[in-house]
Amino acid sequence: MDSVLKTKPTTQNDPFGIIKDLHCILETKECQIESLTHQNQLLQEKVNYLLYHRFSQKSERIDDQQMLLFGDNNSGHEEAEPVAEIKISSHTRKTGGRSLPPNDLPRVRVEHDLSEAEKMCDCGYCLDRIGEESSFQYDVIPTKFQVIENVKFKYACSNSKCGQAPKTAQQDPPPPLPRTQASAGTLAWIGTSKFVDGLPLNRIANIAEKRFGVPFTSTTLSAWMIKGAERIISPLVAAMEIALEGHDYIHIDETTLQVLDEAGRTAKQKSYIWCRVTGDAVAPIILMHYSPSRAGAVANELLNGFSGYLQADGYAGYNSTALRQYVILLGCWAHVRRKFIAASKAGSPGAAKIANEGVMLIRDLYHIDNKSKGKPPDERLLYRQEVVKPHLNKIRTWIDENQNRALSYGGLLATAFTYIHNQWPKLIVFVEDGRLALDNNKAERHIRPIAMGRKAWLFAQSEAGAKATALWYSLVETAKANGLEPYWYLRKIFEEMPVYLRDEKPVDELLPWNLDPAERKRLAGRV
Repeated sequence: MDSVLKTKPTTQNDPFGIIKDLHCILETKECQIESLTHQNQLLQEKVNYLLYHRFSQKSERIDDQQMLLFGDNNSGHEEAEPVAEIKISSHTRKTGGRSLPPNDLPRVRVEHDLSEAEKMCDCGYCLDRIGEESSFQYDVIPTKFQVIENVKFKYACSNSKCGQAPKTAQQDPPPPLPRTQASAGTLAWIGTSKFVDGLPLNRIANIAEKRFGVPFTSTTLSAWMIKGAERIISPLVAAMEIALEGHDYIHIDETTLQVLDEAGRTAKQKSYIWCRVTGDAVAPIILMHYSPSRAGAVANELLNGFSGYLQADGYAGYNSTALRQYVILLGCWAHVRRKFIAASKAGSPGAAKIANEGVMLIRDLYHIDNKSKGKPPDERLLYRQEVVKPHLNKIRTWIDENQNRALSYGGLLATAFTYIHNQWPKLIVFVEDGRLALDNNKAERHIRPIAMGRKAWLFAQSEAGAKATALWYSLVETAKANGLEPYWYLRKIFEEMPVYLRDEKPVDELLPWNLDPAERKRLAGRV
């Protein structure tokens, strides 16, 4: 039968066209099998990716030894950096033993002595003290609630015929939130608990009531957070917006936020918090902005008047901003690496081999560029032009050589190649300036606390709550980026801002980088 099917059909030996029809059927079935096999591979890739995302560690590290699983891994890496140079040879493993407590922590000396009977030697002589030995224990004093009773004296004229109204002393300094029971310390504690530690307000209220007997409710705390943001924090954030105008290098990113009660929108619709971070490491500014939309018009508004380098992921919403004169858009190599790592973890062996080659090339790029880290921008620019740029050319050659094969695999590998190809003009901009970073991780680091906290507090109840959330995170993340401990900085702000507002003093004096060095040191942590 096989020999008959392989025979070329002719009119003489196949008068009814049966063999020709059978060939057509076989060709159709082969195409269907090939198509289904490819679909099955893509579905299996999706399953592998979901399993990897759900159960595997989220680290983006790739073990060098794992490369051996994919056969010869030298293709495309003949000129790569030697492995001995990539390894951290200077690493020294920590020895055992407890570390000593920090010297700046308060210390309580507790002395332990022998009893009078134990101070007598068996020979009848008294024992002399020849020294002492110390051991250390950490002690924790939990949060302490107290009530500040503000007593304002009233005075009236002693002349019974005067008729002038009595005078009452005013509270000085003014309270952060008039007609509330919230002190500066309370607001700082609640704000730190939610926007730094990620606790939802109902849990904070339960801690206050059950552990300390303070009858807080989540509704009260929510009102305080909104009022505190609107009255105290918003003037500082406005000053930060003005300070941002002098910067020509900005990172930008966005993350989702669910808002339950918002006019014209349902609770299921996604809203967004946008994050802008200055590239300057001396006095970093982090600004969060709430918007119900992710449209490019929001980015245009946030970056109105900006000129310089704008670093973002591959989201197309930033493209319209990049069309402006004097705005240069940078890509993110971390996003490229993640796509190749996903393909290496979930793809077929052939696709994984190509993906791992890409991961190694990107790893070498980071390794080579990091050698110039810490150098002045001019020196780093020269290094990038002489050393980093040739490695970028090597990656570009590798893309061109493997793109067709990668696209034939489809799935995650094709997605990774399409992404790096489309983003390539933005990915190579960083070699033009020694200040620029390879990725947008700086913005992602400051937006991550929102994503982590969102897992606990889940949503914002109202649009006012969402805007307040953005204001709180702006101040807290800026304080952290400038080396200040959020609680102490927030406490200072809530104590002093009412005086600044009353006396119409310039509030930018309270920004982290404008504080006195001694005050910054005090607010940097333990006091």
